[in-house]
Amino acid sequence: MPRRRADDQREVDLKVFESLQVGPVHLEPRRMIAPYRLVWKGGEDQTRLIYRFPEDVFDPQDEMSYNLAGMMAAQVAINYGLFCRRIVFRVKFDEIDRRFIADMSENTAREI
Repeated sequence: MPRRRADDQREVDLKVFESLQVGPVHLEPRRMIAPYRLVWKGGEDQTRLIYRFPEDVFDPQDEMSYNLAGMMAAQVAINYGLFCRRIVFRVKFDEIDRRFIADMSENTAREI
């Protein structure tokens, strides 16, 4: 239910999902697959985010390929941040990646 703030603007809680769980990513030279699992009170559902390319992009033996794929999967998940109490990334990110994802999540929420 909308709440009134002191400046008379309405605040609406859009958090309908308990969590969005992303990953771990699976790589092939021309394809990235990231499981997306939504959990909410009384249910859950899962799908896969798949990117395909006409040429080799990833090396499944290279950690940097997993980092790139993880950031690609995170980019889509950020759009759902307003609707989730938390997003869990089952991807290995360094501190710079985590900070970038947090900054982009805040920026997306502001813009929306």
